[in-house]
Amino acid sequence: MLKEAAVVSSLAVLFMNPAQADSAKLVNPANGHSYQRFDTAVDWPTAKNACASLGGHLATITSQAENDWIQSSFGTEVWLGGTDEAQEGTWKWITGEEWSYSNWYSGEPNDYRGGEDYLQQYVDGTWNDNGGPGYGGPGYGGNLFVYLCEWEASNEYLDVTMIPNVSGDGVQDQAVLSVNSGKYYLRTINSATSKQVRQVAVGAVVDIKAIALSSGEKQISVLITKATGGSVVQLRDLVTLAVQKTITLPK
Repeated sequence: MLKEAAVVSSLAVLFMNPAQADSAKLVNPANGHSYQRFDTAVDWPTAKNACASLGGHLATITSQAENDWIQSSFGTEVWLGGTDEAQEGTWKWITGEEWSYSNWYSGEPNDYRGGEDYLQQYVDGTWNDNGGPGYGGPGYGGNLFVYLCEWEASNEYLDVTMIPNVSGDGVQDQAVLSVNSGKYYLRTINSATSKQVRQVAVGAVVDIKAIALSSGEKQISVLITKATGGSVVQLRDLVTLAVQKTITLPK
C-alpha cells in the first residue's frame, strides 16, 4: 500500500499532465470520475462496447467545466457517449443522464449524408455529429476515431426497494438510492439484466419535488421532502399516490 504522501504526489501529477496514448486513467477532481483515452481508431459502436467491457462507458459531458477539462486533458478528436440513433435530432447520453448541456460546432449537428448518429468531440472541444459503420455508402467504410472511456466515482448504495416494472419485460425492477461525491441519485435497475434503466439526480433537497423514474409508463414517482431533523425520499405509485417506501437520507 502506498503511503499517503505518495498517493497525493501521484494524484498531483495526474491532474497536471495531459493523457498520452492509452495512458493511465486521469481523475477529474471536480467530479471524482476517471477517464482514459484509447488511441485505437474504431467506429462508434465498437468504442461503446470496448468501454463497457472495461466496466465504464463512453464519456458523457454534462457541463462546460467538464467539457473544458476533457478538452485540455486529452486534446484530440474522440468519440463520446452521445447518440440520436433512436430518433433523429433527439440526442441522448448512453448512461441515461439528462441532456442539459451541449457544445456543438457552428452548423452542427447537420446529419450530413444521413446516418450521422454519433457524437464526436473536436480538438478545440466543440462537438460534431458523425457516422458509424458503412457511413457514406459503399466503399467509404464509415468513420474511425480514438475514443474516451469514463468510470463513475464509487457509489455508496443507501437503500434498494422493489418497484413496478419500468423496463417492459414484466419483471419487477429496483429503485436504488445512492450517494456519489456528496450528491444523491435515484436509479431504476432492470432486475433481470442488472442494467440501469434510468438515473435521476436528486440534488439539493427542497420542499417537495416529483421525479418520474420511468422513461415510458408513469409507474413510480419520487417525493423529496424536508422533514424535521432530516430529509426523506418517498417512493410513490403515480396512479394511487400510495407510499411504497420511505427512505431517510443521512444528515
